[in-house]
Amino acid sequence: MNAGRVGIWDWDLETNEIYVAPNLKAMLGYADHEITNTLDDWGSYVYPDDVITVMTAAEDHIAGKTPVYEAEHRMIHKDGSLRWVFVRGTVIRNAAGQPVRMSGTDTDITERKRIEQALEASQAQLQAIFDHAVVGIGLVDTQGRWLNVNRSAQEMLGYTHAEFLQMRYLDITHPDDYATSQTRFAALLAGEVSDYSLEKRYIRKDGSTFWGNVAISAICNHQGRVTTVVGILTDMTERKLADMQIQRSQERLLTGMNRLRQRNNDMLLLNQMSHLLQGCVNLEQAYHVVALIAAQLFEGQTGAIYLSTSDHSQLEVVTVWGESAQLQTTIDPHGCQAFTSGTAALVCASYNVFCCDHVPPFSHDNDASLCVPLVAQDETLGIVHLLHHNISGYEICQRWLQLADMVAGHIALAFTNIALRERLHHQAIHDALTGLYNRRYLDQTLPHELAQASQTESPVGLIMLDIDHFKYFNDTYGHDAGDAMLRIVGNALRQHTRSSDITCRYGGEEFTVVLPGASIEISQQRAEQLRRAISTLSIEHNGQVLGPITISLGVSAFPQHSSNADDLVKAADIALYQAKVQGRNRVMVSDQQPEMLPMVAQTSPYPHL
Repeated sequence: MNAGRVGIWDWDLETNEIYVAPNLKAMLGYADHEITNTLDDWGSYVYPDDVITVMTAAEDHIAGKTPVYEAEHRMIHKDGSLRWVFVRGTVIRNAAGQPVRMSGTDTDITERKRIEQALEASQAQLQAIFDHAVVGIGLVDTQGRWLNVNRSAQEMLGYTHAEFLQMRYLDITHPDDYATSQTRFAALLAGEVSDYSLEKRYIRKDGSTFWGNVAISAICNHQGRVTTVVGILTDMTERKLADMQIQRSQERLLTGMNRLRQRNNDMLLLNQMSHLLQGCVNLEQAYHVVALIAAQLFEGQTGAIYLSTSDHSQLEVVTVWGESAQLQTTIDPHGCQAFTSGTAALVCASYNVFCCDHVPPFSHDNDASLCVPLVAQDETLGIVHLLHHNISGYEICQRWLQLADMVAGHIALAFTNIALRERLHHQAIHDALTGLYNRRYLDQTLPHELAQASQTESPVGLIMLDIDHFKYFNDTYGHDAGDAMLRIVGNALRQHTRSSDITCRYGGEEFTVVLPGASIEISQQRAEQLRRAISTLSIEHNGQVLGPITISLGVSAFPQHSSNADDLVKAADIALYQAKVQGRNRVMVSDQQPEMLPMVAQTSPYPHL
């Protein structure tokens, strides 16, 4: 009992004397004789704050309220320190059931109490840390059910302690982080890792997203098996939101830079197209330039330019790029919203809206069709038709519309200017009355024809013809009838000459036909054919048929008569003069050199021919 630091005592309830074993006194540092065996003396060594506890426990047992007498209390050691004892006793009763004695033991539990108090202090300290930590702390079992959650975690996520205990950690994990969280937790339980750190999102009670960094550790039993998992949660929401804001700003900046770069590239291509279009001498060249540049501006897309026909009955395709098989070659102008309304018409596969009749069926959800009118000087010339196979997002659609509108504006203006230049050029080299080439054009082209013929050693024939008695006809029937005659003769010359021939109104009632590749013999035959064809013509004027029409023709040829354009014309003119002199309505081949023309002209009896 001495080794177990246990002492016995015996209390006579009738005399109130108490026996305390010497070893029990020794636990308080006293010899046997230093403490008397009286209740009052022994009781004086009970720590005053514990006296009531001791007496109440004894009285309850003596009264039969408890089966044994038990109490833990402090006693005063000789050196002034306190010793904790565990007292345990049992009452002895007489035959009448009256309590007469109570015996028991006192066990020194000071060391145990010290350990318990230290443990309680440590637990209190840990609980205080757990409760008041600025980071969130939570405990879950191996099934992921919450066991305990501190105040900071409750404040971070908005759930009460009771609400946490009804959930698992996965119940408040963001769906996008569910799989990762589950995988890492399973690895911890399997012993593959003892701890890990994870950035993840939680769903707050109010439905908002909470970004946190959670450090997870396993708590194991003596067998090394995981029993509990502790997590320490740090709020990263503000930092994450700031990072996301920075990332969005960077993305917007990058998007803006890419958009600016794309716009600059578009502007360069548009400027290049405008420059190339300015250098085009006809619309055919312009169509080729537009297809070349448009294929780069609308990369990966199908497109075409449709222009209105002269009678405005339909729109005809003039140039295409991309998969041209998807496009129609002609369009009914009334079936194109852009052409009829004068505004762009956008049709997307993703929603059902009014669709132009010529738009092919869509095969993908991101397909779209765009028609933009070609408008210049308040006139709609045609349309630009585009097919996009990956239209997605408002910005992409807006850029498409803006770019197509700019391209259409450049094209319409360029086509109008080129058409105007062609018209002016046509007017400059054609006779307005007959539609044939004029003398200016003859003067420009004949030297080139002769130079080319000289290189290829091929002949060139030239016919000069004059309407007989035109002045008399004009004076008699008026200028309107004379103009009608000139138009009829001009039309006959156009019908009876080759496309390679150059037919001109030389001046007044005089015409010239250049016959590339024709020898003098063939030229004479052609002249005779013209004479006969025109002799069959007549004019209806003011209800009166006038005719017949006769012409006189002179023929010369390169290289027989001259290699010089002016001299070749003079030679044919001399022959024409001879045809007039010999009675008109005939063909004469030049047999004189050009230098003889002044002499012949001076001796001519027909100064007004």
